[in-house]
Amino acid sequence: MCLEAGPMQKKTHTSENCPRNVLVLGISISTIYSSISSWAVHEQNKLWQELSGCRQAKRFLYGCDHSRARYALSLSRQDLRILVGLLTGHADLNRHLHIMGQCRYSGCPLCQEAEDTTLHFIAHCSALMLLRKNILGTTLSRWTL
Repeated sequence: MCLEAGPMQKKTHTSENCPRNVLVLGISISTIYSSISSWAVHEQNKLWQELSGCRQAKRFLYGCDHSRARYALSLSRQDLRILVGLLTGHADLNRHLHIMGQCRYSGCPLCQEAEDTTLHFIAHCSALMLLRKNILGTTLSRWTL
């Protein structure tokens, strides 16, 4: 990589590929790309944490995760719609339907113990406890509030 030398900098090394008034640094392109990518992810995560909205999504998404993004993009359109609905709280669950005026009852139809929110559906509903444990194991421990 060639960088122009400033007026106070000593011209230490020249290369045939670079003009005489440039400084040659031994940094690989992959190191540069990796540094830029790390910085971009850090900035994106910082903006995500500072964002005042997206309360529902922040409960499930703690930051940038390329493997989860690739997985989501590999889903069919219908499955991606369901995933986005669950992550954002805009799923066809009674709490959201009640807010929209489409349903009179905002409680969970399965357990009748709490409001039918995405967090309740995924992490707390006692009627889905065995199914949840079979599918997800014990990975939901950080969501049990």
